[in-house]
Amino acid sequence: MSLESNLSAVKRHVDQVLEYAGDHYREPATPLVADFISLQTNEPPEMKPVYGDDLVVSSDLSHQQNLLRAMVLLSRLTGDEAYYERARAMYRYHFDHLVLPNGLLQWGGHHYIDLLTLQDNGEKGKVHELKNDFPYYDLMFEADEQAAEKFVKAFWNYHIYSWDNFELGRHSQDNDYSLDEVWDHPYREIEPFEPRKGLSFLNTGNDLMFAALSLYNHTGDPGALKWGAKLFDIYMMCRNPETKLGVYQFSQAMKRMETDDDTITLSFYGDRAKRQLGPEMGEHALEANMLLREQANTIYGLNPQIVAYFVQSGVPQAEHMLETVAENLRAYAHYAYMQETNQFRPMLADGQDLTGFVPKRPGYYGNGSRFVPFAANGRFLLAYVKIALLAGDAVLWQTACQIAKGLGLGELGAIDGSGAKLNMETDCADGAAIMAVLETYHKLGGDYLKLAERMADNLVATGTDKGYFTNMPLAAGYRHSADGISVDSQDPLCVLAVQATAEGKFEEIPFAVY
Repeated sequence: MSLESNLSAVKRHVDQVLEYAGDHYREPATPLVADFISLQTNEPPEMKPVYGDDLVVSSDLSHQQNLLRAMVLLSRLTGDEAYYERARAMYRYHFDHLVLPNGLLQWGGHHYIDLLTLQDNGEKGKVHELKNDFPYYDLMFEADEQAAEKFVKAFWNYHIYSWDNFELGRHSQDNDYSLDEVWDHPYREIEPFEPRKGLSFLNTGNDLMFAALSLYNHTGDPGALKWGAKLFDIYMMCRNPETKLGVYQFSQAMKRMETDDDTITLSFYGDRAKRQLGPEMGEHALEANMLLREQANTIYGLNPQIVAYFVQSGVPQAEHMLETVAENLRAYAHYAYMQETNQFRPMLADGQDLTGFVPKRPGYYGNGSRFVPFAANGRFLLAYVKIALLAGDAVLWQTACQIAKGLGLGELGAIDGSGAKLNMETDCADGAAIMAVLETYHKLGGDYLKLAERMADNLVATGTDKGYFTNMPLAAGYRHSADGISVDSQDPLCVLAVQATAEGKFEEIPFAVY
C-alpha cells in the first residue's frame, strides 16, 4: 500500500459515515451523525434504550471526538474544507439547540441524543459524565468560544460537590455555586482517601485537567490553569510514599448503608476493594490503590499524555508535573513491567502482586475471577515515549524500547536515536503505537517514519471492513452496540497523522489522547 491509498481509505470511511450514519430522518437534516453503523445494512442500528420501550438511534457527540479530529485533519491534508465545516457544524448545533441551561452538553456516559426524535435520552437521571473522553476543545472553541468557556466552567462547577473539602464526583450534581466564581474558591489541604460521597475516579479527573488546560490555552484564564495543575497534585500526593505507585482515586467511598450481601457493589456500602479484598490484602486494599488493566491504562497510559500536553503548552507548572509523572512511570516499570512477556502485573499500590489471586468473596472485582497480567500496548508505549523524550530520561526510554520490542517494532535505539534496528516487516497495527513512533521521528528523525508507514499499512489492511475502520475505542464510557460498529475509531486519525508527518505537517495533527 501507499500513503495515497491509505489517505483514500480514511476518506472513504469518513464519507461513508457522513452519508450513511447522518441524519436521514428530517428535512432539513441536522449535521448530527449516529454513533454506530451496521456493516450488514449500512444503516444506524435502532436499539432498545435503558429506559423506555421505543427504539432509539444514539448520537453522542462526546463519543465522536476522534471522528471530528479526523475530519479536521482530512480538510487540512486535502484542502476540502467541507469536512472541517461539517465537524464545526456538529458542535454549533449542540450549542445552538442541545446545550443545557447550566452550560453542560447532553452527552457522555448517561446522556445521548436520539437521532430519531432529537430528544435527550439516557439513564441515571441523565447526569453529566465524561470519563477519558477528551473532547476536541480546539474545535469547540472555534465553534462558539463563549459557549465553550461556559461548558468548561460548568464541567468543573457541577462535578465538584463541595469546594470546602474538594469533593469530586464522576456524576454531575446541581449546586448553588456561581460559574463566574468557579476558580475563586480557596483550597483546603485534604488527607488521602478521606471518605466522600463522590467517587473521584481519575478517568473523570483526567478530563477535568484536560478541560482546564484547554480553557487556559484559549482564553488565558489563570484560574483554570491553577486548578487543573492542583487537581494533578491531589492525585499524585496520594501515591504510596514508599513505592510511588498509584492512584485511581484520591478519596474513598463513604459508607452510608449496611449490607451482608457481597454481590451488591454500590458505593453506598463503602469502598468496594476494602469490602472484597481487605480481609486478605490489608489496609492498602482500597479502590484507589487497585492497579488492574483499566486503572493502569488511565494512570500510566492516559494521564502522562495530558501532562505532556501541559509541557508542550509551556505553562509554568509543567516542569513540576513532568518530574512527578516521570517518577510515577519509573516506579510502575520497576514494580509491574515484565519484559519477558511485555505485560504488566496486576497490583496494589503498596507493591503487592495480585497475579493469580482469586478473591475469597464476590464483589466489584468479579466472582471467582483470577487476577491476571495484561498487555503493555501502544498506549503505554506512547506514554513512556512522550515523557522520556520530554524529560530526557534514559530509564523511561529503556522501558519504551522494551515495550516497542515486545510489540514487534524492533530496537528503537538510544534516546538520541542512534543504534536503532527497526523491524520494517512488523505486523503491529496498534494506532497508539503508530503515534509513539511518529513522536519519536518528530524528535529524532531517522527511519522511524518508514516504520510508522508500515504500521499504517497494517492498520488499514487488518482494521477495515466494507470501507469502515472497525476498531472500537477503549475509553471507559463508550456505549456498545451488538448490531453495529462505532463510527469513532481512532485509527483513521492515526493513519492521517502518518500522512501529515510525511508531508512535514506534524504540528497540524489535532492533539488527541490515545
